[in-house]
Amino acid sequence: SAPIYVALLAPLFLKERRSRIVWFGVSLAIGGTVMLSNPSQLGFDLRSWSGILAGILSGFTFALVMLLSRSLKDRVNGHTQVLWSSAIASLVLLPWALQTDAPVVMSNLEFLVPLGVIALGAAYFFSFLGLKRVPAQVASVTALSEPVSSIFIGLLLFHESLGLLSVVGAVLVLASIYLISR
Repeated sequence: SAPIYVALLAPLFLKERRSRIVWFGVSLAIGGTVMLSNPSQLGFDLRSWSGILAGILSGFTFALVMLLSRSLKDRVNGHTQVLWSSAIASLVLLPWALQTDAPVVMSNLEFLVPLGVIALGAAYFFSFLGLKRVPAQVASVTALSEPVSSIFIGLLLFHESLGLLSVVGAVLVLASIYLISR
C-alpha cells in the first residue's frame, strides 16, 4: 500500500508532479501485487483484521519514511538515515523482542546478524541513496520489485511452483516499475 500513499502524498508534501502515467503505473502495481498475493488462497475471519490493519499501518509508515527521506535528501546522508530509522524501529519493536528467550536469540545470532546488516541495513541504505536521485513516487513503486524477486527466489531455492496468476502479477508489477521510472 505504500506506493498508493506516496502517490497521494508526494505532490502535497514534496511538490512532486503527479502525472497520469504515475496513476496508471500505481494501478498496474496494485493489480500485480494483488495477483502475486493470490487472494483466493487467503482466509479472512475476525482475527485477520488485526493483520490487515497492521499491513495498512506498515504501508503508511513506509510511505512516511520515503517521504521524509526524500525531503531530507540534501541535508542528511544515507548512513545517518539508516541509523535513525533502525534505532526507531528497534525501540518500537523492543517489547516483542524482550518476549523472546535469550537462548533462542543466541542460538540464531549467526542468522540474525547478517539479516540485520544485509537485508535491512544495506537495503535501507541503498533505498535512501536512491531517494536522493529519484522522485519518491518512482522509488515507492520500484520497492515492489521485492515481491517479484521473492517469486524467483522461491523458484530457485525452494523449488516452488509458479502459477499463471503469479506470472501475470509479476509482469504487471515490472511493467509498472518500467512505466513510472521512465
